[in-house]
Amino acid sequence: MKLRTFAIAILALLGTSAFAQNSRYYNYIDYWFVGAGAGYNVSFDGDVFKDKLYRDQSHRGPGFAGDIYAGKWFGKYVGARVGYQGFTTGRQYRRFGEYNLTYVHGDLLFRPWFAVVPYLHAGYFKIQHGSFAGGAGLLFPIPISKTIDIVPDIKYTITGNRVFEGGSNAASNLSATLGIAVKFGGKKPVKAAEEPAVLVPIVEPITPVDTVKEVAPVVEEPKVVEEPKDTVDLAQKAAEINDDLSRIDNFEFDSATLTAKSKAHLDTVVDWLNRHSDVNVRVEGHTDSIGSESYNQALSERRAKSIVDYLEFKGIDASRLSYAGYGESRPIATNSTPEGRAKNRRTEIILSE
Repeated sequence: MKLRTFAIAILALLGTSAFAQNSRYYNYIDYWFVGAGAGYNVSFDGDVFKDKLYRDQSHRGPGFAGDIYAGKWFGKYVGARVGYQGFTTGRQYRRFGEYNLTYVHGDLLFRPWFAVVPYLHAGYFKIQHGSFAGGAGLLFPIPISKTIDIVPDIKYTITGNRVFEGGSNAASNLSATLGIAVKFGGKKPVKAAEEPAVLVPIVEPITPVDTVKEVAPVVEEPKVVEEPKDTVDLAQKAAEINDDLSRIDNFEFDSATLTAKSKAHLDTVVDWLNRHSDVNVRVEGHTDSIGSESYNQALSERRAKSIVDYLEFKGIDASRLSYAGYGESRPIATNSTPEGRAKNRRTEIILSE
C-alpha cells in the first residue's frame, strides 16, 4: 500500500471520527473494553540499503492483519490495553520464509480528544526469529451505542535482531485494521452544573445564656421538648427530612461514603428517633440513568445501607431499620437534563409505626 493511500485513509478517519464527536456516548470514562479487528498489513526490511537482495525486495508485500485486545480507561485521559496481533505476507515475498508474523503487545493510550486516541506500544515480535519491538499508533473510536464502538486502528511497529531470515538488523511493519470494541462498566463525568446546590441544614438555634466570670463561658444545653405521640404526622416528618437531604451532597462522588454535611443532618434525625422509640425507619436509594443498570442498582443499595449503618452506629436499634435500592427504575424527573438527573439521584427516608 502506498504512503499516499495511508494518508488519505487517516484523513477520512479523522473526518468521520470528528463528525461523531457530538455523540452523547463519547464522554464515558473509567470503563473496561474488549475488542477485535482485521485489515491490511505491509512489512518492510528496515535496513534496505545494505543488502542488494533485500533492497530489491525490501517491500515484504501486502497481507492480512488481525488483532484482539482487552483494556481499561483510568479516568478521562489515560488508558492501557494488552493484545495479540497476527499477520501474513503476500505470496510473491515469501522466498525468505516469512509466512506468518505475530506480535504480543502492551499499549499505553492517551485521550487528548475523545475522537482521536494516540498510543505507544511495546512487546515481542516473531517471524522466524523473535525480537522485542515497539512503536506508535492511532485509534479513531466511533461510538454507535452506549456499549459498542467501531474502532479503526493504524499501527507502526519497529523490530530488530534479524527477525527476517538472513536480513538486516532492523525491520518494520505497518498495519491498518477496522474492528469493534465492547465497553462495560464506567460512568459519565458529572459537570459542575449537575451537582445539587449545597445548602447547610437548618438546625434549632441554641439559646444563649449569661456567662460567668470563669476562664470559659458556660452554655446551657437546649431543652428538649417531648412531642405528643398522638400529634406526630410521620408522613410530614419524613417529607421534611427528605427535603433537607435533597438540599445537600449526601455522598462523595460516585461512592456510598457519607459527607460531613450529611452526617450532621442525620444526627438531628437520630435525636428525633430517640424521642420516638416506636417509629421505624426504611431507607430507599435511587440513581439517575448514567451508567449501566447493574452498576446503578448496586450503588443505590450501597448508599441506602450506608445511611442505615450510620443510624445504627449512632445508637438506633437495628430492628427498627431496613433499606432497599431501586437504581434508575423509579425516576421522579427526566434523565435528559442535568436538573432532572440531580433530582433522581436521591436517598429517601420512610417512617412508620
